[in-house]
Amino acid sequence: MYAAWLVGAAYVPLSPTYPEDRLAYIRSDCCAKAIIDERFLRRITDEAPFEGDADPMPEDPALLIYTSGSTGKPKGVLLPHSGVDDCIKRYNACMNTAPDMHIALGAPFTFVVSVTDIFTTLSAGASAYIMPQESMRDPVLLAEFIDNNQINRSFISPKMLKVFKPIGDSLKEVYTGSERVSDVYSDRFDITVMYAQTESVGAVLAFKLDKKYDNSPIGKPMGDVRIHIFDENGEEADEGELCLCGQFASCYLNLPERSAETFVDNPYIAEDGYPKMLKTGDIVRRLPDGNLIYLNRKDWMVKINGQRVEPGEIEAVIKNTPEIFDAAVKDFVNSFGQVYLVAFYVEKEPVEADDLRKAIAQKLPPYMIPAFFVKLDQLPVNANGKLDRNALTAPEAGAFKSDYAAPETDMQKALCFAFEKVLGIEDVGIDDDFFALGGDSIKCALIAEECKVYQIATADFFAGKTPRMIERLLIQKATKKQIKKKKRKIRVYPLTPFERGMYLEQKLDPDSTVYNLNVAVIIKGASLDSVKKSLNTVFAAHEAFHSFYGEENGLPVRILTEKLPEIKEAQAASREEVIAKVEAYATPFDLNADIPVIPTLYAVADGSIILHLAIHHIAFDGGSAAAFINELIDGLKGNPAEVSEIDLSDLFEDSLNEKYESGLAFYRELFADGVPVNEMPLKGKRPKVHPLSDRVIVFDYDNEKLKEIDNTARRYSVTEFELIFSSIAMTLGKYTAS
Repeated sequence: MYAAWLVGAAYVPLSPTYPEDRLAYIRSDCCAKAIIDERFLRRITDEAPFEGDADPMPEDPALLIYTSGSTGKPKGVLLPHSGVDDCIKRYNACMNTAPDMHIALGAPFTFVVSVTDIFTTLSAGASAYIMPQESMRDPVLLAEFIDNNQINRSFISPKMLKVFKPIGDSLKEVYTGSERVSDVYSDRFDITVMYAQTESVGAVLAFKLDKKYDNSPIGKPMGDVRIHIFDENGEEADEGELCLCGQFASCYLNLPERSAETFVDNPYIAEDGYPKMLKTGDIVRRLPDGNLIYLNRKDWMVKINGQRVEPGEIEAVIKNTPEIFDAAVKDFVNSFGQVYLVAFYVEKEPVEADDLRKAIAQKLPPYMIPAFFVKLDQLPVNANGKLDRNALTAPEAGAFKSDYAAPETDMQKALCFAFEKVLGIEDVGIDDDFFALGGDSIKCALIAEECKVYQIATADFFAGKTPRMIERLLIQKATKKQIKKKKRKIRVYPLTPFERGMYLEQKLDPDSTVYNLNVAVIIKGASLDSVKKSLNTVFAAHEAFHSFYGEENGLPVRILTEKLPEIKEAQAASREEVIAKVEAYATPFDLNADIPVIPTLYAVADGSIILHLAIHHIAFDGGSAAAFINELIDGLKGNPAEVSEIDLSDLFEDSLNEKYESGLAFYRELFADGVPVNEMPLKGKRPKVHPLSDRVIVFDYDNEKLKEIDNTARRYSVTEFELIFSSIAMTLGKYTAS
């Protein structure tokens, strides 16, 4: 960008999310002399270095940003160097930028705010961090990016601010805007609401939030900007269209008539000092304290997630589709205050809404694709025969659902419930398309927040779309995920199916000790202090030793804590005395209250030390015992255990591997028409409380029978355990009328 200025050129930012037709139009409209892309950069070493630099005049073009146009084509806003320079001065006057600050570039380069992000930061000698677009639309990735790079200031969109939760405390300042800001405030960092248009080369009004507002003020003028408000009669008033005077854009490229409508002669040139006035098309009201508040648009232009959208451009593209006779696009607001678009169309020939969506996606960027497509016999008109937009009403999102398929797994249930809550729809099934029901990137963030135990990224919604496919995608990602040695930010994990079963059983019977495990280790030749040190090192290395359990969003979860198990100390006359205590130990664990691990070190009279580790099976098993003892011995030998590469999320991911999924698929297919009737005779009515077993039945399988079971399990792609356990469970279930 800066190099373009050094050679006396202007630059035009493009987006990889734009369809090729749109990119081709922009390149043609601006008569681009070069395209800076990966192919260009691969050949850059073949070019001779440029000697010298240009000295542009203030009125020379600096950059060209394309926004939505009402004619069916995007329009280019030509921004001069004087506008960029003045914008940087306005920002520096509004926000102090120190050279040691880390500032995130939190807006795409096709947003005019990116100009401010980049050059205000660089002109102050501070460090600019380019934020991946995935982080801009995913609150979890955004928080991680800010924490990992110790960001002090960033632009964050208003809707993202509602679900954004910082991890650390590096973030001190956030500025937001580009659309209505409501119900946003933080006591952890300052938030400044800014009003800007592409034509104004960045923000011209600013207001520092002091509380939550239903409609936050957009502030007072920054720097040398002058404002005027005109009512319908063209008279200055406290409510009306906002007009701006300052160092702004000069025109729309190749659109003289549209330029003349927007950039008008300033009747107050003598007082303001600026010959032109920018008509924003925004209706505002002046508050008693002098701050302005945004009310609505004068025309039909809308903002979708901060992006300017002219419905006329979308209408023109839809009308050019061969199967369409007529079309209209209108914006609506949902219960979260989010703006969304609906396309109403009249067919010339039959066409599916999904096909229409795909057709216009070849011409328009993603943010301009309507959330809903509604087929009408004809568009409503008024008495003059013109389109009556007010007669177009918001559709019921439930009308766009697929045939209902009930959720089966915990993740599917959580996703369906979150879809229903965020989209305001009842009975969402696992094959309902999130975007067909009106979803967008911000609603992705809201649903990810509802289902945060599953750590769903916004990109997963775009790739999966339905609860069934989102779950499948997460399972695939989990099985392919590489284990990395790094400090984890996540503090809450879902439980595996086996952990979940143990957790629920313990909750149902709090006094039960059936899952208690008692491990006894006799240690010779080591001091008590060295054993305690090695023991604490092993505890710190494994999350199982610093976790307790609870529920989140109705699902059992494991919660990490910084605390380690408290090591108790005791005296014993003999080993036999300790072993008797270990065998008799039967104190139930309260999984919600504390870490289910109780270590006791006995100093025995013969000089040895016995470790008694009482632990709940939810955090420990036979394999764990072997690893635990080996690491304890290594620590005593001077090789302390490091933080383990295997943690609880890996256990969760391993339980959702492909074999597990194929087993579930087998049962879904087997019982697709319902569970078959078991003709076994019933024992009788189900008792209110099932008695414990009164006898133990022991039986052995011979090798031939084992081979038959193994072959059967392989044929159905399930484990031998699943095959046997399912058979026993179904038999007992029928026999006990359970």
